[in-house]
This record gives sequence, structure tokens and C-alpha cells, in this order.
Amino acid sequence: MSAFRAQRVRQGGRACRRIVRGAGAGLAVALSLAAAAPADAQQLSPGGSLQQRFDGLQQPIGARFGAFTFLPRAEIDETFDDNIFATPTNRRGDMITTLTGSADINFIRGDDVVRATGRISDHEYAFNPRESEWEGGFGGIYTHELHNNLQFDAGAGLQRLIQPRTDPTGFNGLTPTTYMQYDGFIGGRYGDPLSNRLDLRIGITRVAYDSLQGIGGPIDTGVRDFREVYGVLRFQHHFFGQQDAFVELRPNTRNFDRNLDDSGFQRSSDGVRATTGGTFALDPVILLTLTTGFQAQNYNDPRFGSVFEPNGNFGVSWWPSRATNVSFNYTHQYQEEFFALSPGSIRNTGVIQLDHELFRNVLFTALGSLDRRDVIRSPTSITEERAEAKLQYQFAAGITAAVDYLYVRQQSTGATPFDANLFTVTLKKQF
Repeated sequence: MSAFRAQRVRQGGRACRRIVRGAGAGLAVALSLAAAAPADAQQLSPGGSLQQRFDGLQQPIGARFGAFTFLPRAEIDETFDDNIFATPTNRRGDMITTLTGSADINFIRGDDVVRATGRISDHEYAFNPRESEWEGGFGGIYTHELHNNLQFDAGAGLQRLIQPRTDPTGFNGLTPTTYMQYDGFIGGRYGDPLSNRLDLRIGITRVAYDSLQGIGGPIDTGVRDFREVYGVLRFQHHFFGQQDAFVELRPNTRNFDRNLDDSGFQRSSDGVRATTGGTFALDPVILLTLTTGFQAQNYNDPRFGSVFEPNGNFGVSWWPSRATNVSFNYTHQYQEEFFALSPGSIRNTGVIQLDHELFRNVLFTALGSLDRRDVIRSPTSITEERAEAKLQYQFAAGITAAVDYLYVRQQSTGATPFDANLFTVTLKKQF
């Protein structure tokens, strides 16, 4: 489980939260289709993370048709959320049933490889059916080996996503806010992944919000529709086992469909993100991840001007035993968001996580996190605190059950804080 769940329980158990980031959006599908980013320290632990080890016990069977393999999965989540509308008063709770079907499709023949994944989730609210909604997506990547250590790749994806009601920049509609995201890229890589490798990608992202009704009538969601063109140039050097160092440059240009937003600001911009860092083994049981760099975004509106902010990440992973891992991760970055009179916020996020393998087929996870967003050119800040505990048990081949408790508290400057308790029971089957 990631520290900040990409799939939020709040919107029906597992709704994706997608935010327009200052560095620009990439290809957002379950496959890692964008240029590789430095992995979390925990993922570079000896033998992989405990979650990866636990998932590896499932041994999927799937189906094979010549060069094709088909790996389906099914999941059901039952969630009790005691504050589904994220309000400080007049809280309303609900029981949420989420049915999810997903599948991986792989094709391998000679120098050609196609990997695709798809997912669809239906969120049904027992007492507030107007909140019921679906989300899903499909994406894939094609790679072709042109020559020794020279590879061409291309990818595309589309998603229908839900914006959580906890988002401080969200809409107050009568139903959940949904939007479509389309992604595509072409690129290539040269070099040996065990020594030196150079990656180059050019991509485009399109985001378009669906129409939404509010208490006062239709809500103008089209003001947030945009398209972004970006590039990624990355050089990575791998050395001494799991250690590596990299340099990455990511320019972008982002154009909104509306020249002016509802407050009369121009949000289109051009920018670049430069990052360098690596992963280093301080000890056989301690891995350190360090990155540093800067983000620069120049807005068309002179009142927004230019944003120049250092960015960085610090992560450490400690393995006191083969069955226990403790990790800490801290990230500082600029994030573009839709605050009324500001282009975005400076975001600082810290997460501490414990994973412990009680038995070979039982995994316990606990984490705490603090996320603070300071709005640029504004005294406003938003702080979110989280505490989570999860127990997973694999009781048969490919069948896993999980119990998860999540506590969330959010505080904004000048506003009454709210909190929520979420309890989820999950059953999933990998075929």
C-alpha cells in the first residue's frame, strides 16, 4: 500500500485522485509508462518490498493463447465511511460497496512486446445513491528492440476518474466530480540497464471534466480543461548492485482551453523540472534515496508571474530483519492547483511506514503521514494528517482478504477542521 493511497476509499472505496502537478501529468495507467522515476527506498529493499513478496505468493494462472497471456483479477470492497461529504458538522456516513474487475494482457513475439492493463470499478452507496459512480481506465505500451541496447517504445491510455470531495480545490456538486484523462507518448532508450542508460520521451496529456450540477444550477467545469505537451530526458548510471544515480530534465507547455479562468487569470504556462539524485546502500540493511533539483513555471498571467521552487526527496529504508521493514519518506515540491487567486502551492509531505510479515501469508502494515500545502501568494495553508493500519491474509492460492482502518484529519487556515474514519474489508481473487 502506498503512503498516500492513489485510490481513495473516500469515493467508493478506491477512487483515483489525480492532480495537475507543476511538473506536468504523465501517462497515468497502472503500467509504469512514463519515464522511470527514482524508486522508493522500500521498493529497492533486499529481495523487493514485503508487499511485493506478499503479492508474489498469489502465483496467478491466467490463460495463454499463443503469444498472448491474459491475467484477470476481481475484487470486492465493503467500506464504512463516517463522513462521506468531508464536512466538519452534520456528518453523514454510509456503507460503500466497490466491485472492481481488472486484467493484464501481454503479447511477446521476437523483438516486439505489448503490455496492456485495464480496470473498471463501480462504487455503490447504500444510503446516498446519488454518490454512486464508476471509474476505470485502459492503457498499454509497445516496445521494439531495434538493436542491441537500443529500444523504441510508445504508449497510450485513457481514464475516467473521480475527484475526491476532500480536495480543497474541488467542486461542490450534487454528484461526484468526474473527468477524463487521455495520455500518449513516444520515445526510446539506449544503453545497458545494469550500467548506463539514456531515456528520451515526448508525450501529451489531455484532461476534460464532465458536466456537473450544483444546488444553484450547472457548474462550469470546462475552465479546468487543458492539454500539456512534455518531454523527458533522463540519464541513469547503475552500479554496485542496487545503487544508481540519475539526472533528469522535463520541460513542458500547458495550455488551458479557456484563456481566462473564473477569476480572470490566465493559467496557461511553460516550465521545466530538473532533478538529480540516486539510491545508495549505506549498509546491507539500510537503503537511502536522495533527489534534489528545481521546478520553474512561467505563467501567461503577469499576476501569477513565474514560480521557481527547489524540489527534493529524502527516503530511508531499514530492515532490522527479513520480516520487518521501517521506511521514512519526505518530499518537497511545487504543485499546480486551482486556488482562486493563486497558481498552486508548496507541498511538504512526510510518511513513516512499518511493514511486518507475521507469517508467510500474513502481512501487517501501519503508517502515519503529514501533508502540508502552503498556497502561493496567500496566507492559506492546508494540513492533512493520516493514520492507517492494514492486515492482509492469503488463505488460498490467488485469494486474499484484507482489513483496513484509515483516519484522516484536514485543517485549512480560517476554517473548521474535519475528520473521517474509514473501515474497509476487502476480498480479491487473482485468476
